[in-house]
Amino acid sequence: MKNILVPTDFSATARNAVNYAIELAKIIKAEITLLHVFDVPVAITDVSVVMPSPSELEHVHKHMLNNYEKELKGKTNNGVAIKGVVKMGYVFDEIKNAVRENKIDLIVMGITGAGKLTELLIGSNATRVIKKIDCPTIVVPEKAKFVQLKKVAFACDYNGVEESKAVDQLVDFVKLLKAQLVIVNIGKPTKVPAYSEDLSGKFLEYVFENVDEFPDIPSDVDYSVYQQKDDDVVVGINRFVDKHGVDLLVMIPRKHSMLSSLFHESNTQRMAFHTHVPLLALHEEH
Repeated sequence: MKNILVPTDFSATARNAVNYAIELAKIIKAEITLLHVFDVPVAITDVSVVMPSPSELEHVHKHMLNNYEKELKGKTNNGVAIKGVVKMGYVFDEIKNAVRENKIDLIVMGITGAGKLTELLIGSNATRVIKKIDCPTIVVPEKAKFVQLKKVAFACDYNGVEESKAVDQLVDFVKLLKAQLVIVNIGKPTKVPAYSEDLSGKFLEYVFENVDEFPDIPSDVDYSVYQQKDDDVVVGINRFVDKHGVDLLVMIPRKHSMLSSLFHESNTQRMAFHTHVPLLALHEEH
């Protein structure tokens, strides 16, 4: 992961996500692209008003982003390569374009919990990025501060995990961080695991039991497996995160997985707004 994209609107929440991305970039030796998206205001009155042109607006927003870049480079003493990109359009579309144009390996974006309306608007945007942009994405809650990522929890239901390329991404990420991996299997208390899920679980355990066989992975990387039962999966995951002192939660928003329900807008908001731990969404085809 060499290139990190951080969308920003200069809000406190976005600034927090940028700070998080900078600290992560120091560890994994990555570069950061700041993306600021603006739209052209539309007059909603019959009264004639003078509206700035798109080029004038772009100039203003570029000036704002340039100043922010200088501020960040001063704080980091130019220890992290940072460049800014200004686009006019819709945030989701421009994030998608920026991922392709800048060969982005990871998106880091903030999410705020200021109120129900904000949860709906911002949460919806985060959900679209996680579900529809094929790039690993870290969602940073507004009160989450970067800490050394010592413990990473991978929440899964074992459904088809042996076919997922996200497992390779997870191995690489754990290698970069030199973190302890905690695998937690989430399920309903009354659910009997299907045979296919049992096989997937055995495969996943095999991968990490033989982690020393993977090239360049430190021999001191360790992992553990837990079973977590709860009627409410979101509540169960959050309880697990708090109980085990998890620093980063990892999930795969697959279309046909039980855990895919967590990435419906309402549940994504619950996951992101009601935990202090950032969420990393990995993708099967990236």
